Amino acid sequence: MSIQLAVAPIAWSNSDLPELGGETSLETCLRESREAGFTGTETGFKYPLDAEILGPLLETHGLQLASGWFSGTLRECSVEQEFENLRQMLTTFKALNAPVVIYAETSGSVQSQQNIPV
Repeated sequence: MSIQLAVAPIAWSNSDLPELGGETSLETCLRESREAGFTGTETGFKYPLDAEILGPLLETHGLQLASGWFSGTLRECSVEQEFENLRQMLTTFKALNAPVVIYAETSGSVQSQQNIPV
């Protein structure tokens, strides 16, 4: 049996608190992902969502696009608007044969707001 593993870039840069790993480049993240033995990656906030840019970048590092997180706001907009919000990601994922979009409803989320107690 062959197993392939992908990694989330939040291990290098935190999208909720960009100052955590903010200085870490996308190139460093991709290079170190491959050096650690991963063959795939989830998208992150530093990743371009243009398949013509992202595809060759991942290929350079011997990685495939495995998945990506989408912070949804369906509680605040229509279904049609939410599909429009997802369109670029879905187009890129289809072009790069990425099988998974991780959709999470994040309306009202406070994780990146440091002044709000939890």
